[in-house]
Amino acid sequence: MHKRAAPFSGGKNIEIYRLRGVQKSYQDEMVLDVESLSLESGLLHTIVGPNGSGKTTLMKLTSFLERPTKGTIEFKGGLFGPDATVPQKVRRSVSMVIQDHYLFDGSVGMNVSYGLRVRRHDPSFIKRSVSSALDEVGLGGFEHRRTDTLSGGESKRVAIARSVVLEPEVLLLDEPTANIDKISSEMIEQIALRLKSEGMTVIMSTHDFHQAYRLSDNMVSLVAGKMVDVSPENVFPCSILNNVATLKCGINISVATLKEGKGHIAIDPQDVLLSLEELESSARNCIPGTIKRISLEDSLVNVYLDVGTELVSSITRGSLEELRLSPGLKVYATFKATSVRVL
Repeated sequence: MHKRAAPFSGGKNIEIYRLRGVQKSYQDEMVLDVESLSLESGLLHTIVGPNGSGKTTLMKLTSFLERPTKGTIEFKGGLFGPDATVPQKVRRSVSMVIQDHYLFDGSVGMNVSYGLRVRRHDPSFIKRSVSSALDEVGLGGFEHRRTDTLSGGESKRVAIARSVVLEPEVLLLDEPTANIDKISSEMIEQIALRLKSEGMTVIMSTHDFHQAYRLSDNMVSLVAGKMVDVSPENVFPCSILNNVATLKCGINISVATLKEGKGHIAIDPQDVLLSLEELESSARNCIPGTIKRISLEDSLVNVYLDVGTELVSSITRGSLEELRLSPGLKVYATFKATSVRVL
């Protein structure tokens, strides 16, 4: 690919998007409500949140695949609202790879070259560009491979190459590492970082908080269509009545709130204590569970529990060794009602 000019001015990144009062509804149901959001060029932005939080909707709006129901999206100085017509020049400067991407039957080269052929580029230019795009995603020499012989990770990278070959200013990747193997996931992460280093603005959605924290220059957290300032881990939809939040899996959690009705709760992983036996304490919540996996993250250890749903506890390495925790072990997760944030 051609080296992109780094989008810096005096050492400061330029604002490329600004959303004001943006709402999106489907059949009178509001799924996204963003009061204000600014995204700078040349960075890797992540949109993180649980399933159904509005990540894909926000991606579709910022890629101009859909229009907001209310509000405006400013992009490079142009203002676009519910009734605005987005010029072709603007549409071509943004490309999105959807999670459930589709590849045409045929060769990899035919798929990657599709957009360039539609734009009627010279065949020699198309050939060079396709080769360069495939090199960019680690699939050099795959031009003649049939798409029905690709692995899930290879297929995802072909879809990314199909967008990258168009050299957009902004590349949006919707859950690009979902449902693929670890090696492919790591390769796609490196692709995103490399494209950013070459000057492209990359916007990537994920439900993996640690992936977002590790990769991004800027992280946007969404819960129930709204931006929030909490970790997207341990965020649960629930129904609240008489200071008890009932999760979809049937677990009841004591909370300290005056709110009632449907909503979401958030529990900081560092507030979740683990023990091998049920604790006798003032904590209002003590939930049995089984360890699914353990992940080392810097100075802390993240322990993922199956309690009917996934609950994450962040503990020290000392606690991990003292309790001799391992996958499959049954433990108790304990936290106070005051540690539960009602969103």
